[in-house]
Amino acid sequence: MKVRKLLVELFNAMFPSALAYANFMCMIGFLLAMISSAQQKNPLLTVISALGTLYCLNEWERRIKNA
Repeated sequence: MKVRKLLVELFNAMFPSALAYANFMCMIGFLLAMISSAQQKNPLLTVISALGTLYCLNEWERRIKNA
């Protein structure tokens, strides 16, 4: 029971709102796209995915700080 409570508190600290959760999932998606495009040696898509990842990370951090 203590582990469950700890995990719930951690989740609530990481995702104070639904938009923070959406930003985090978007960041993970862009990160996976960046890895895939880098493996395929597609530099333009890699750069676009990296910028998307950084944008989502910035938005996620902003939502955590404002909560």
